Formats: sequence, C-alpha cells, structure tokens
Amino acid sequence: MSQLARLLGTFAPGHVLEHAGVEFTFARVYQAMKVTLESAYFRRAREAVYALKGELQEAEYVRALEHVTDRYTRGEMGFPLGEALHYYTTAGLPHLVAVMTGRPAAECEDLVEERQEEVFSIVWCVLAESSRALKKRMLAAESAPQTQAAMALLATLLAGPSGNGTRRPASPSAG
Repeated sequence: MSQLARLLGTFAPGHVLEHAGVEFTFARVYQAMKVTLESAYFRRAREAVYALKGELQEAEYVRALEHVTDRYTRGEMGFPLGEALHYYTTAGLPHLVAVMTGRPAAECEDLVEERQEEVFSIVWCVLAESSRALKKRMLAAESAPQTQAAMALLATLLAGPSGNGTRRPASPSAG
C-alpha cells in the first residue's frame, strides 16, 4: 500500500470518538462495507414483505417480493447513494456505526443513544470523505433555493418569540 493511501485514502486513520473508556475509530466506507450494508438493507426489506405473507393474496405477495428484488437489482437500495442511506442515518445508525467502527453492536447502540449528535456529525463527515458523489449531492442540496428558504424560515422561527410569548435571552456576544 502506498504512503498516500495510508495517509489520505481508504486506510487512513479515521475519526476517533472515545466513550466509556473505549475508542471508536470511524473508518472511511470502502467496497466491502457497502456490500455489507446494502445486503443487510435488502434482507430487511424482504423480511418486511415476509411479515405480510398472511395479509396478502399469493399473487400480491409474489409481486411484492419481486418488486423488492427488482429495486435491489437496479441499485435503488444502494449505499451511500440509494435509499439505504436514509435508514442507516436514522433508525439504523447503530448498525452503520458498528460497520464503520468494527465494534460490537451493543457498544454502538450505547454510543448512539448517549452521544447521538456527535456520532451523527462524525458519520456524515466520514460519509462525505468516503464518497465524492455523496459530497457533491450534499453541497448541491445545501445551495438549492428550497433549502435556503427553509433555513431562513428556521432562523426566523428560532429568533422569534417562544410559544409562551416570551423571547429567548440575547446572546452574551450580541452587541
């Protein structure tokens, strides 16, 4: 492996978050991780259809399974550019952290539960470092007019009176 790959590439030292005396090193997402995440997401989607077996007619059940398989085959369930991204950055965050860090799932669940904001930030940073295409999408979304309008509305709401008619205290740095 080249020096450049060790310093900046897939095998570069990752972001480290220490929690309860354990270091969680978040590695960049490489191909084997993508395969692990995509196949787990596909299994999850099929299991959701399996759970409906008694509630669907046989033909509907077969169509639903075929639909899931077709979506997987077309790459719609891909990671990080397919629909799996949404799952793994919400309810599936502990599983994503386990794959990225190589730590046991139980430890990752505790980490996410206790330090969700920090974990979420690190995960998005690592995802952006791992995928130029995802980073480009994120930057494009950030500069989109609808995103800017939503951010302006949010800023207005945060600066306005609270629900009980009072205003938030001014920042100590406000001049």
